[in-house]
Amino acid sequence: MRDIPSYMPHLSLLYGDLPQLVKEKIIEKIGKNQSRRFTTNGIQLVETNGEVNTWRKVREWHFL
Repeated sequence: MRDIPSYMPHLSLLYGDLPQLVKEKIIEKIGKNQSRRFTTNGIQLVETNGEVNTWRKVREWHFL
């Protein structure tokens, strides 16, 4: 099992087929290192294999 790609859990807040220049401007504006706090009432686990239109919600959790 040596060829397993590494996995980095992450939170994605922006999706889209953006030109590289737009991505660079966004990164320039908000910075690369983010340590923001936020409150949420739930999370979703989404399987993201393939194209975006084939993604599927695996599970959802709601917080009180």
